[in-house]
Amino acid sequence: MTTPLHSLTKVQQKDGILQKSRRHMSTHVATANELSQIISLHQSGYLDEAEDQYRQFLLKNPTHSDALQLLGTVYAQKGFNDQSLDYFKQSLEINPNQATVHNNLGNVYIDKKMFHLGLSCFDKAIKLQSNFPQAWHNKGNAYFELGEFEKAVESFKVAILLNPKDSQNHNHLGNAQQALSFYDEALKSYKLALDLNPLNAEAYNNQGALYQALFQYENALASFEQATYLQENNPQAHYNRGRVLKELDRVQESIDAFCRAIEMKPDFFEAYNNLANVLKDEKDLEQAFTLYSKVIELNPNFSQAYYNRGTILQEYNEIEQATLNYEMALSIAPDYADAHLNLGLVSLMGFDFAKGWNHYEWRFKSQQFQVSSFDSHRPEWSHLTDTSSKKRLLIWSEQGVGDVLMFCSLLSEFISKLDNTLVLVQLDERLLPLMRRSITGVEFCSTTHTLTDIDFDEQIPIGKLAAYTRSNVDSFAKQKKAFLWADKTKTQTLLGQLNSGFRPHQASELIHSGERLIGISWRSTAAKTGEQRSLSLKDLAQSLDASGVRLISLQYGDVGKEISDCSLQTGIQIEQVSSVDNFHDLDGLASLIDLCDEVVSVDNATVHLSGSLGKKTQVLLPFHPDWRWGLATEQCIWYPSVQLLRQSVPEDWSSVLQALKNG
Repeated sequence: MTTPLHSLTKVQQKDGILQKSRRHMSTHVATANELSQIISLHQSGYLDEAEDQYRQFLLKNPTHSDALQLLGTVYAQKGFNDQSLDYFKQSLEINPNQATVHNNLGNVYIDKKMFHLGLSCFDKAIKLQSNFPQAWHNKGNAYFELGEFEKAVESFKVAILLNPKDSQNHNHLGNAQQALSFYDEALKSYKLALDLNPLNAEAYNNQGALYQALFQYENALASFEQATYLQENNPQAHYNRGRVLKELDRVQESIDAFCRAIEMKPDFFEAYNNLANVLKDEKDLEQAFTLYSKVIELNPNFSQAYYNRGTILQEYNEIEQATLNYEMALSIAPDYADAHLNLGLVSLMGFDFAKGWNHYEWRFKSQQFQVSSFDSHRPEWSHLTDTSSKKRLLIWSEQGVGDVLMFCSLLSEFISKLDNTLVLVQLDERLLPLMRRSITGVEFCSTTHTLTDIDFDEQIPIGKLAAYTRSNVDSFAKQKKAFLWADKTKTQTLLGQLNSGFRPHQASELIHSGERLIGISWRSTAAKTGEQRSLSLKDLAQSLDASGVRLISLQYGDVGKEISDCSLQTGIQIEQVSSVDNFHDLDGLASLIDLCDEVVSVDNATVHLSGSLGKKTQVLLPFHPDWRWGLATEQCIWYPSVQLLRQSVPEDWSSVLQALKNG
């Protein structure tokens, strides 16, 4: 949102100030004529000449209050706030009853970010002249800067009562209303401002900011474009236009708008930062990194730039440098949740678990983490919990199926440390058959089952279990090869279906007569990283194709056409078991994995299920892997049966596929 512009209010006052000065001129005609000539220069915009002549006039008339405040006005217009402050104060010492001078002094304090002193000056001006609309307006500006938006609204409304035709009164009232989330009222205020002055570019800009906050991007763009039409050289309007063009996925236009803003304002660090964000999304990481560094050069206290630079370093697996950038961001903004979370993730990736779990706690406050905290007033369990009386503990699910499976590997160990505690674990309904079959001593319920605080005494998110059980690398020696068990009856049924469907054997005959069954999955649907984790079925199938090998699809989703196309292009048959829905029927998928000799998969939920069952598994990882896989190890610390094959070059699967062929 555009902050109310105090410089506009000072310019609007100028004629009134100068006219007032004339009314209070010395009766000495020669002095009056001399000052009048200087004022004419001042009004014509010759500030340097007016400054020089006011100073000469004051050498002869050092106690002339009007000349003192007029020279103060020149300095204010030139941006020399300290000098203007001095002359306004001198003028008020001679004549303290000048409402206009108190108002101007207040504006200087606002420009110097001394908002409470500014408010005091506006109050003095209003006390001297209660029907002074500009002082009420400026008082509203001061309250706005202080974040006291209700008081800002009250002040702007008084200014409107006194001067209802001032477009800026309505415009700045709209800003305060927008800050209070009074969006309908704010839109009405901006409309009134623009009805009164259709050339008010600032009002168009503020209206656009409101439309953008309401996700009405087309309306926002129209407002910003009108603002740039009226004020072609307004860098803020071009910057805002660039932001909304980015939201509309008009990438090149967004880049052009940010570049235009920077061209007009070379120190516009926010524009550099947003330009870098666009380039980062377009995978131009080197240029984005350079721009983030430029932002830091322009504003070393801009925490977002350190965070953004850290994310690029993280993608390049430069963990130490990423850590330094996140820590720098946090030194500036200690409550920066995204920086805390990413610092946690890079620490976990580097196997610094004590530090990692500490910062991982910020995930529920992070904008990048699409996870909601469980709504409860019950206290969170800790190792200091009193166990003298019987307690009921709820362990609630968070994140996706893969994460939940990984943290469930810690359940039995965690629960074994509890005394006098009944444990209820809330999970995705698809996992319940597996969990109830495999883990004893706890009760499981579905996340669709509504729980209230009367159902438990304490609660803990399932991801928090790791902080209590995996504080260092050595603690992972406790990981079991398998902690889940497939339904063996269902496994035999599926084995029979494979035999009868694709071989001339009887359904009761076993398939393992020298043949090797490899379950495969080649796609991830993760919102942010799914594309870089995935590879083509054709490439994967060709890498695994060998005599005596049968490939079984473990891929979730509608992949029939992919499988058919792969068969036509390569002649390799990928077998599907139609009786198992690999997405909805996770218990069936577990049995399908169970009948395989091994699993080869990209990083998705299938890997976690396979690893939980203790199945020999090879995971194909992108150059920048998820934190849980670490950076260099070949053996997964979470699942002893899982081996890791890593890209050596970003977005290039050739080395991984070659390793599969050779294996």
